[in-house]
Formats: sequence, structure tokens, C-alpha cells
Amino acid sequence: MNGLPHAAPKATEAAAPEAAEAATAAPRRIAHANTRLHGDARGRDRVVLIGDAAHASSPMMGQGGGMAVEDAYVLADCLRSAHTVEAALDRYVTRRKPRVRWVQQESLAVSQIIGLPSEPRDAALRTRGKEMFRHRFQPLIASP
Repeated sequence: MNGLPHAAPKATEAAAPEAAEAATAAPRRIAHANTRLHGDARGRDRVVLIGDAAHASSPMMGQGGGMAVEDAYVLADCLRSAHTVEAALDRYVTRRKPRVRWVQQESLAVSQIIGLPSEPRDAALRTRGKEMFRHRFQPLIASP
């Protein structure tokens, strides 16, 4: 390697010394959304993973970026309205878990459809493709 992995932290520190200092000096708490969405891990430090970093799924619905934006919105709302960080994170997980699970299941279903024999799959898509598309994506229109 050309040394870039070692140079990057130094470059970041030089560009934003106050951010680097804050990241190392402040007490830390982690809430790893992936494990929290699927289990009871409480995490440590001050990091909350969102989007694909927290709950990656098949790219078949193209929702990685959208889920990250939704996660950020819901997390901010939960932090704003909760009395403690722990309560906010619990509420965040409760709110996000069903939608994340749904997107993951739908993505998997789309990937399985692609694996079907082409003649019947293509015929179904020609005759009912728009209806199937609306049915699959309509729930994403609802507020997260």
C-alpha cells in the first residue's frame, strides 16, 4: 500500500483539529443499530450506525440511501423527544425495526423473482408489472 490509510487520519486531524479533539476527548457511547434491531446489544461510545452500515440488505429495491436518511430523521426525532439517550435509542429501534425488516424481506423477494425462469417471469411483468411495482413500493411512501 502507499501509506494512504495511515495518512488519512492525519489529514483529517489537520483539516478539522477541533473535530478530531472532540472525537477523542468526549465520553463515548455506541448504539450499533444492526445489533439493536436484531438483539439486545447496548453498545458503547458515541456512535450510532445507520443505513447500510446498520442493516444492509440486497440492493434490489435501491433503498440503502433512503433508509439512511430515514434512520437519521427518526434518530433525531427520538433524541429530541426523549429524556435520556438510552430511551431515545430504545424508541429509535422500536420505530425502525418493522420498516427495516420489511425492506429487507421485500429486497430478498425481488432478488428471488429475478431468479425465476425468464419466460413466465417476463410474461407476468409485462401483464402486471405496474401493479406489482406499485404494490411493492407503496409502503415506502408512508412516513418512517
